[in-house]
Amino acid sequence: MQSRRKIMNSKGKGIITAVIVVLIALAAFCGFGYISQRMTASEGITYLDKKEYQKAYEQFDHAAGKFTLIFTKQKKDVLFYEGEALYQMGEYGKAIEIYDELIDHGESRAYSLKAYCLAQQKKLNKAIDVCDQGIKEHPDDGEI
Repeated sequence: MQSRRKIMNSKGKGIITAVIVVLIALAAFCGFGYISQRMTASEGITYLDKKEYQKAYEQFDHAAGKFTLIFTKQKKDVLFYEGEALYQMGEYGKAIEIYDELIDHGESRAYSLKAYCLAQQKKLNKAIDVCDQGIKEHPDDGEI
């Protein structure tokens, strides 16, 4: 009976140790993803400032694909920049997809940016509908 408890205790300690190691590795990986995302986005901003929209888009798209455990402010900013690069390239449909993702995460400003894309596509009624939807969802927010 005594040796059985020792075996159970030993297995329990092994499982706990394995879980801790996995959690530490996951935290390190997420931290690396966050830092890497920031560096890549910084390069994208440089290209955006130079009006090199294709290169900017590629950097932001790469940065947006970096693994982060949660949807951070940095991830949100990267997506807004990615949408801007696509808008400047005339890729309104792709920009709308980005803004839809931001809307899904509760970003009110994305409604007006999506509406601008729709207006560029000559879909004025849809653009107005998007603005109305944004106002309905975020009545106290002045960014729509």
